[in-house]
Amino acid sequence: MKSVSLIIPNWNGADLLRCYLPSVMDAKEKYPGQAQVIVVDDASTDRSVDILREEFSEVQLIVHEQNKGFGNACWSGALAADHPVLIFLNSDVKVDPEFIEPLAACFENQAIFAASPLIFDESGRLSDVTISIPYFRRGKLRYRSFPPEQLLTGTPPLPHPWYTLFPIGGAFAVDRERFIELQGFDDMFNPFYYEDTDLGFRAWRRGWPCIVVPESRVVHLSLIHI
Repeated sequence: MKSVSLIIPNWNGADLLRCYLPSVMDAKEKYPGQAQVIVVDDASTDRSVDILREEFSEVQLIVHEQNKGFGNACWSGALAADHPVLIFLNSDVKVDPEFIEPLAACFENQAIFAASPLIFDESGRLSDVTISIPYFRRGKLRYRSFPPEQLLTGTPPLPHPWYTLFPIGGAFAVDRERFIELQGFDDMFNPFYYEDTDLGFRAWRRGWPCIVVPESRVVHLSLIHI
């Protein structure tokens, strides 16, 4: 059973931490392997740090004195992590109690770079880019997905495994050693957007697959459908 480090970058997300961090802690307790939870606070000006220290003392807390952006917060968490599988989660993600094990199990296959859960919005709608199938059009890299209904029902049958161009940055697992080798998210995309697309593209160029794991599920509060 692979041991995992769950990493949550946070900036002024005090209310979100109170709402969604308990689901992460519950999943950690239910996971049969070793697990730790790390929250990287990116110089919040609200009560995030106080709440973490007072209400979630079992969480490993890293505090940035200056705001460094999403990618750098993830990088700080990756460097501090004790375990070979990293699971990155936005602070507005509520996880299924059993979501860790299906993701962690993927890394028994040493070829895998990243594994993503199915990501739903708060109304229960599946993200359109849960699987991203790349193609070129007019000299530009684009991507499409299977229809959400097909992803949920498997009708018609889907390929196995479910390969994807990139893991969605709000919730995914990744091989720590390879994430470090790639130097994490490229700071060119600071503060955020498309850093996950770039990460997946760089991994695939090295022959490291990214996959989607339908047995693992999370809800992303601020999910935007594109």
